[in-house]
Amino acid sequence: MKVAVVAFAPRELPNFLVQARSLLTCAACFAPQQVELWLLGDLDENTEKNISLSVDAVCQVAPGELGRVYTAEEWIPALERLYRLRRPQVVLFHGNLSGSELTVRLGVRLGGSFMTEITEVAFEENGVTQNGVAQNGVAVARSVYGANLKAVFALNTEPYVLSTAKGAFTLLASAPFGKKQENAILPEWVVLNERMPAWRVGPRLHWEETETGFETARIVVAGGRGVGGVENMERLRRIAALLGGKLGGTRPAVLDGWLRHKDLIGASGNVTQPKLCLSMGASGSGPFMAGVEKSRILAAVNSDPDALIFKYSDFGVVDDCNAVAQELERLLTEERPGLKGARM
Repeated sequence: MKVAVVAFAPRELPNFLVQARSLLTCAACFAPQQVELWLLGDLDENTEKNISLSVDAVCQVAPGELGRVYTAEEWIPALERLYRLRRPQVVLFHGNLSGSELTVRLGVRLGGSFMTEITEVAFEENGVTQNGVAQNGVAVARSVYGANLKAVFALNTEPYVLSTAKGAFTLLASAPFGKKQENAILPEWVVLNERMPAWRVGPRLHWEETETGFETARIVVAGGRGVGGVENMERLRRIAALLGGKLGGTRPAVLDGWLRHKDLIGASGNVTQPKLCLSMGASGSGPFMAGVEKSRILAAVNSDPDALIFKYSDFGVVDDCNAVAQELERLLTEERPGLKGARM
């Protein structure tokens, strides 16, 4: 079996390697004979020298005159041609917004099976069985109903086009399959030099970086509705900065306009796995917990002693989260300056 993992050419190499290794971990579930890395976009010389992954081939789709702007209309035809050329049985995307969109659209174009945000894979060479669901093909699991239940789906038509849920697959230091390449970039090139369709005058899109840093953050501060407003959320932002961490929040905090959508933590946002997650004013709903459950240490502050989050936390404080945050900021900036920028 051949598996292709698809990634956009990196703007930030560390985040790219985290995503690529996560995809390779998922690819290993298929016991593949061959693994390919498909890169979408331009590579600079420094990045090309520093990519080191255990794959059998690297295919680059260069954007040509389409530039660096991402839209599915540009990339889907190129991916379809690349599939016809390479013929993998499985195509894997990272589970962000772009990856999920490409998963569905490419799966339809190729007439195969597709599923987004998968969390588990069951595969055997002569068919699969997971709880008696699939007999010939692949069984995949994903979270449903606000991450409160797990559903298993049987996919029986190749190619299998899948995207992984954020944080679902444990990272490998190196992939234990495929040919070990000292120089991972191989002369496998597919160049996209087509003209844009006549109906397009040219892309005029507002580009927003999709990399948020939550996947690699050592410390995460998460604010919930109990924070109460923008000013209090800004205090949490200062605390996160003093600790050298990232600030995110629950869906209510985002919908109330206290944080940007890209700072959402949970099943439909960022899935984190920091060494420390400090939850302030969050109740501990299922979707939010899906984003923080892999924290090594989860500390929670909530004024409600019966808040669900205390069931999952390693440490809990029953108090007004804003009073606690005010005192914590004072300790970090005044009494114990040595904690400023602390690393864990």
